[in-house]
Amino acid sequence: MRDYRFVAEPRGDWGLGTVVFDPPRVSSCQPRGYWPARPTMGAAPPDPELTIGHSAPGRSILAAPIVRPIAISSLDNYFSVVGQFHGKLTVFNDSIVVVFDTLYVTRRLADNGVAPRLDAIRVGVGVQSGQTWTSIDDSKPLKMNLIVPHGANILRRNVRFVMKHERKYADEGAWIVVTFDLTVAHPGEKNRSHKAWTYAHSEKGILNATGPSVAR
Repeated sequence: MRDYRFVAEPRGDWGLGTVVFDPPRVSSCQPRGYWPARPTMGAAPPDPELTIGHSAPGRSILAAPIVRPIAISSLDNYFSVVGQFHGKLTVFNDSIVVVFDTLYVTRRLADNGVAPRLDAIRVGVGVQSGQTWTSIDDSKPLKMNLIVPHGANILRRNVRFVMKHERKYADEGAWIVVTFDLTVAHPGEKNRSHKAWTYAHSEKGILNATGPSVAR
């Protein structure tokens, strides 16, 4: 860098002085430490039980994947199609993997002459948006194409869902959502139907490094 100063002589073209630059000199700056430095080769890794370093604003980086059991149920809800799921959740920095040892779907409401069709099941990340919520980064759907009459019992085992999801600070309050994609016929109108959805979800905070803290 080069320091500079104003001098009265020579007066210069504008008559009020001249800017004079000193000889160049080598300088350096020290990092401010806005974000913790990444570990260097040979350094001890951070404690995976603690929340994590930061790579950029809005993102939180896991020192190691989060692996924990997951249990989801909507059997107590009055939805047209409900289910129960048990398995394992693995959270990476760029993806989330859910493996359900058991995936159970049923219908507890009367059909009223028309049973819905379960087209597919998918898994996503539930996030809050004001007074509402949405499911983002959904997995590829598991095709079902099954009519679900009253009292039906549909069981699948060892089903795997993968979500491409970049980890964020907001994940600490997020949850896992199972979405049932349905086709529902209109009573008395054989050729008329519409798409519908029902949901089941985990506890809020299940993606947090320290585990769920608030139930939904």
